[in-house]
Amino acid sequence: MSYDEKILEELHAIKTILIITNNEKIDVIFNEVVNTVNRRKMWAMIDGVKMPKDIADSVGISVMAVSDFLKRVSEVGFVKYEPGKPPKKSITYTPAAWLEDTKEEK
Repeated sequence: MSYDEKILEELHAIKTILIITNNEKIDVIFNEVVNTVNRRKMWAMIDGVKMPKDIADSVGISVMAVSDFLKRVSEVGFVKYEPGKPPKKSITYTPAAWLEDTKEEK
């Protein structure tokens, strides 16, 4: 394993620990910002490739609604977004309640 790979592995471990120790706080922020079905869909579609128009078309909402959402999740640090570029998640996280919702749907 190269030095760079070791550093990345260690950073990943640190990130995991931080998410585990702060998941309740993260959940609170997620539930305030990603608080509708459409916003959850938008969150799921942010992949660093799709542009806001692509997300809007897939979710069936306006580009302005996507832009407003991206602005909000950028403000709390969950997404990096610059107009003209595809948004990219800064944090790859799914709140525990969402996972429970998924289990109930099955």
